[in-house]
Parts: sequence; C-alpha cells; structure tokens
Amino acid sequence: MPDIGQEYKKQIKELEQQVRLLKEQVDFLTRKPYGTKSEKTSALEIEGQMSLFNELESCADPDAHEPDLVEVEKHLRKRKHAGQREELIKDIPR
Repeated sequence: MPDIGQEYKKQIKELEQQVRLLKEQVDFLTRKPYGTKSEKTSALEIEGQMSLFNELESCADPDAHEPDLVEVEKHLRKRKHAGQREELIKDIPR
C-alpha cells in the first residue's frame, strides 16, 4: 500500500511539472505575437547592459554646433548616343 501512495505522489509531481511547463509554453507563445515588440525595448533596459544604438546620443554634446549646410550646384550627365559602345570597342580584338 505505501508503494502505491509513493507512486501516486511521484506521478502527481510529474504531472504538476508537466502542467507548469505547458503553462510556460502557452505564456511564451501568446506573448510572442501579442507582447511588447523589439522596437519598444527602451523601457525594458536591463541594469548594467549597454545599449547598442544609443551610444552616440549618450556620448554626444547636446550643445554642440550643427555644421552649416552647403548647397551644391546641380549638374546633368551627358547622354550616350546609340552605337557609341560599338564605336569604343571596335579596335579591341575578340
């Protein structure tokens, strides 16, 4: 009789562990499509872990002078005429 009780307790523990594992899987799989997205991880920063993308903003001087914009003159490319390539490669041996 005590062996049957021990077996039942062992089986109950195994089933409880299996239920806990399945609940974790369900939570993970529902959190994956409906949870917070990777773009919103700034609120979830972990203490002591550096951010990959904010290093320039954290090191930069906020009072730094912005460089002046220089306007560049526009230019147009010359259009190649039909047959121009054949004229360029006519002397190259094949």
